[in-house]
Amino acid sequence: MMDRHCDSAEVGPAQRKQLLEQIAARIPRAIDGSCVRVGVDGPDGSGKTMFADELAATVDRLGRPAIRVSADDFHNVRAVRYRLGRESPVGFWLDSYDYEHLIADVLDPLGPSGGNRYRPAAHDLKTDAVLDPPWRTATPGAVVIIDGLFLHRQELVDCWDFSIFLDVPFGVTAARMAAREGSNPDPQHPSMHRYIDAQRIYFSECSPQSKATVVVDNADLDSPRLILPISDHVLADPGDVTIESYDGGIDQYLETSSPPSEPVRRYLDRYAALVAGGRVLELGSGPGWDADYLESRGLCVERSDATPSFVARLWARGHNARVLDARDSNYGGPYDGVFADAVLLHLSRPQFEQALLTAHRATRPRGVLGITLKEGDGSAWSIAKLGRPRCFTYWRAEDLSNLLARTGWAPEAVGHFDGRKEPWLFALARSR
Repeated sequence: MMDRHCDSAEVGPAQRKQLLEQIAARIPRAIDGSCVRVGVDGPDGSGKTMFADELAATVDRLGRPAIRVSADDFHNVRAVRYRLGRESPVGFWLDSYDYEHLIADVLDPLGPSGGNRYRPAAHDLKTDAVLDPPWRTATPGAVVIIDGLFLHRQELVDCWDFSIFLDVPFGVTAARMAAREGSNPDPQHPSMHRYIDAQRIYFSECSPQSKATVVVDNADLDSPRLILPISDHVLADPGDVTIESYDGGIDQYLETSSPPSEPVRRYLDRYAALVAGGRVLELGSGPGWDADYLESRGLCVERSDATPSFVARLWARGHNARVLDARDSNYGGPYDGVFADAVLLHLSRPQFEQALLTAHRATRPRGVLGITLKEGDGSAWSIAKLGRPRCFTYWRAEDLSNLLARTGWAPEAVGHFDGRKEPWLFALARSR
C-alpha cells in the first residue's frame, strides 16, 4: 500500500517516459475541489503497480499532487476468497476483493462532493488481518491513482474519472509472475487456470478494453505504446478537440457561463484605457460579452472565434464576426490591440508562443495585448461545464512575463485575480 505524494519512482527509457507524460497531461482536472480518480487495470503480471507508481511520479512532476492506493489492500479475508476452492477461477473473479470497502473508503469520498477524507487500506494480505486505519484528508484536486485487477467490472466502472488498461499477452504475464512469485511460466499449466481463466471471465463479461479511457500495450516495459485510445481526445491535437467540444456544447456553455465578473470588468477597464478608443481584434469572442463591454468603453472590437457555432451566434446578434483560430499564422490587421480572455489557455506552450508572435505582427507599434490565463503548472483535460473534454495549459506569472518579452511585448502589468473557482493571471503588454 502506498499513500503519498509520489515523486520517487524512476521512469525508464525515453519512449516509456514520453508515454507516461502524454497520459499524465491528459488526466482531467477535478471539479469543485474534489480529487480525480484514475484506475490502472490489467491482468496479473501486466505491470500495473510499476505503471501506477511511475504515472503518479510523472503527475507530481507536472505540478499536481498525486496519491497512490492499491486494490491489493482491499482483499477479502481468506475464508471469503477461497470459499469456492483455492483453484476456482470463478472464486478468484467473484471473491478476491472487498469492493464495498474500496468504494466506501476511497472511491466515493474522493469523488465529487465526497469530502476528500479516505482510508487507504482495509485488509493486510499477508496476515489476513482486517484493518481499520484512521481517516486521512487528501489535498483538493489531487490525482488518486489506484492499481488493481478487475477495475472495470460493473461495481467500479462508473467510479473512474480516467482509466487505463494494460494489455499484455498471457504468455508474457505468466513469465513475469513466475519471475516474481515462482509460479509456473506456462499460462496453460493447471496451476495457472485460477488466474488466467478468471481474466477470461472478466474479459467476456466486462470488456475492459472498451471501457478504459486508454489502452496501453505494456508487453515491452521499455517501449509501451498506446494501442486503443477509446477517447479520441487522448491523441488528437488538444486544440482541435477543445474547439469540437465548444462547437458541440455551446448550449451547455451558455447555461453555465455569465457576463464578466467584477475582477474581469476591472481588467477590461484597464485594457480599454490603454487602447484609448482604438480598433481591437478579439480572439475567442464566444458569446461576445467581453466585446460588448469593451465597446461600451469606447473601443471598436472585431469579433472572432475558432468555433463556428459561436460565430453564427454573433452574426445572429447583429455583429460582424469571422472564424479565426488562434493557431493561425495571420490575424490580419494592423490593429491597435489584440485581446483574448480565457482563450490562449487552450494552446500548448509552443502554440501559445506562436500566437504571441502572430499577435505582435498584427498590431501597430505600441499596440496593446490583453490576455487572461489560468494560474498553475502543467496542463490537463477537464470536462467541467460542458461535459466534454477541453485542454488547459496553466501558467505562472514569471514564465508569462519572460515569454512576453521574448516575443516582442513589453509587459505593462502581469498580475493575479480570483476566478469563480480557480486563480487566474492577466497580462497587459505593448508591442515593441
